[in-house]
Amino acid sequence: QQYQQAIAEFELSYPADEPTDEALCNIGECYEKLRDWEQARTYYRKALDINPNMDEAWFGQGVLLQEQERPFEALYFFRKAIELYGDSGEYWSALGAAENQVGNVVSALEAYEKATEVAPDDATGWVSWSAILYEQGHYDEAIDLISHAVELHPHEAHFHYMFCAYLLASGRLREAYQELETALSLNYEQHSLLFDYFPELEQQPALRRLIDQFRK
Repeated sequence: QQYQQAIAEFELSYPADEPTDEALCNIGECYEKLRDWEQARTYYRKALDINPNMDEAWFGQGVLLQEQERPFEALYFFRKAIELYGDSGEYWSALGAAENQVGNVVSALEAYEKATEVAPDDATGWVSWSAILYEQGHYDEAIDLISHAVELHPHEAHFHYMFCAYLLASGRLREAYQELETALSLNYEQHSLLFDYFPELEQQPALRRLIDQFRK
């Protein structure tokens, strides 16, 4: 409802038959939020007809394709957006996700690294970069990266659970248990995340005891 209302307001923001690229792009984004892919793409393209160098409209089309699980096609649009504006951590992280989905792991790692360079205060790049390294068994490197996300968002339980999983994988049990206590105190319900990373942990009595202590 709010996005439909926003569309109407954006349509009133320019004189009749004289739309601005910004208004058209905003309307496209509203349709994107409404998951009306065809309308969203139409408005992003209209914005680019007026201003071919509008990075937001290129990026928006990439997001549409990514949402439709078409990452290979999304790559072109994310790269184009970055070519026009390379200082967006959001753009680099989106490119990293698409590269990873199509199996370009090295390119994904490079994109996430770039995301952390241009937007060091955005946790997305740090978390996603660490997750790939964790999957590859590079636990110590993953730990270094996820620690940045934890520092940025100390009250985000999800990051603490990830940190705990990485520490457990690396054999750093004392630190892992400390991290788990923090995570449990922040959000007990999210502890199932730990078992998503480490299914075998459900069989660990000591870990179960610690988790049960925090059950409200």
